[in-house]
Amino acid sequence: MKENEIRNALYSGQLSLSESLRCTQELLVGRGDSEVLAWIKQELDGYADDAILPEYRKIPCEVYVEYEDPIYGTKIVSVDANKFEEIVEEEKLHLYRMYIGYGIEQLENRQLNKESGEITKILKGEKYNVLKGRVANTGGMMVKAYQQAELSCIKSIISSVRKRLLDVLQSLKVKGEAKSLRVLEVSRYKTNFADYQLPFVTEQGESLRAAGCEVDYFLVRGNYVKAVGALKKKIRDFKPDIVHAHFGLSAITAELQGVVPVVTTFHNGETHRWYVNLMSSLMSLRAKHVIYVAQHIHDLVFFKAKNYSIIPCGVPMDEMTIIPKDEARNQLGWSADKKYIMFGGAFDNTRKNYALLKAAVERIGGEIECVEMRGLNRKDCVLRMNACDVFALPTKNEGSPQALKEAMACNCPIVATDVADIKHLLGDLPGHYVLPNKKGNAAWWVGDEHSVEELAELLKQALAFDGRTEGRERIVELGYTNELIAKKIIKIYEQVLSNQ
Repeated sequence: MKENEIRNALYSGQLSLSESLRCTQELLVGRGDSEVLAWIKQELDGYADDAILPEYRKIPCEVYVEYEDPIYGTKIVSVDANKFEEIVEEEKLHLYRMYIGYGIEQLENRQLNKESGEITKILKGEKYNVLKGRVANTGGMMVKAYQQAELSCIKSIISSVRKRLLDVLQSLKVKGEAKSLRVLEVSRYKTNFADYQLPFVTEQGESLRAAGCEVDYFLVRGNYVKAVGALKKKIRDFKPDIVHAHFGLSAITAELQGVVPVVTTFHNGETHRWYVNLMSSLMSLRAKHVIYVAQHIHDLVFFKAKNYSIIPCGVPMDEMTIIPKDEARNQLGWSADKKYIMFGGAFDNTRKNYALLKAAVERIGGEIECVEMRGLNRKDCVLRMNACDVFALPTKNEGSPQALKEAMACNCPIVATDVADIKHLLGDLPGHYVLPNKKGNAAWWVGDEHSVEELAELLKQALAFDGRTEGRERIVELGYTNELIAKKIIKIYEQVLSNQ
């Protein structure tokens, strides 16, 4: 297979990651790229030596000890790093990161089979001895010590290997082919996500990769200014043409590297606090181009970028599969006789305003169940969007809400507040209902004493709506698919570089 055939087969799912690695291995034999061949062999066979393990295979974890207490018998306790004064900082890092050396095919099989919710690794040697000394101080006798990490960490490793393999395939250019753009995406490190960054950042980066760019990621940890040194090292290694910062504060790190031109995307969080707005909008004046995901974000920032565009994040249409409601409910074990409303966030996220939805549902009465989006992956969300009667987003504040666009792509009847670009997104399609904003301000939704009753009435209409909507066609009509958004962003990159 040629490099483009392997890449397309990996994108489409025709080849697994391990199969794609083997095909690339065969392709590279005889080409002299010993470093890449060695990496592929290690990913396929597994890493026997922790000393050569890549950073993406060192996963944050919890540490537990099992010991015999003279009074209480066998006990298993979590070792809190913050209270573990005997362990110096470097040893903490060593203890609280699990080294995963298994071959990719083993990891794929374990993820596919979902053997358990956690990965456990028994501690030995130096790590064991450090913990043993700690337990000895308590008067107990340690039986064993182990690290434990969520099974979801496998997804992060597989994703990192997949990204590097795609970059390898992209770099295998046919002689004479034009050089592709190299883009370094910069965003904040997020502990609650599998790739440690917000999903829409990853998805946009991968859509750029699918469009022919070479893409890598840099995550800002800790202080934005102190992270500049690490970013400069990444730039020396990756040699990007463009640095694309997501969120205004990440632009501080991106702009201070001072070597590669910067494009910055504002996603809305920049406008919530005055000092964040100040720092973010000042950085926007240094950017070669600024993308605001919605018009109201541009309107609210203190300082306006000269070169800017309004481009929301796109929707991965290939993942937004549509299945019959009855079939989706059968998979979830939902009742055929009950009404289900999918809430566009977690119940305890006050910005998403579940309190208003709950009050409106109570006003309606009857067999109605609200379902939250907490802890759901993309596949789980899509299944519930197909199974629900209505998708509701009574939010107080948004940028350009991804969950709502994804619900549109699943043809859900939708009820949402008139804030941000929601009214524009929904258009005037049947099955889409908008709760008026009493203040008429696109930035924040404001209700009054009539809002609960008004929302209840809109929900009744949405629940009585016959069938599904044409929201998916609306997304395509607006040009908000990932593929089309990627093309717009690439044009911005090319314009920036042509002006250098």
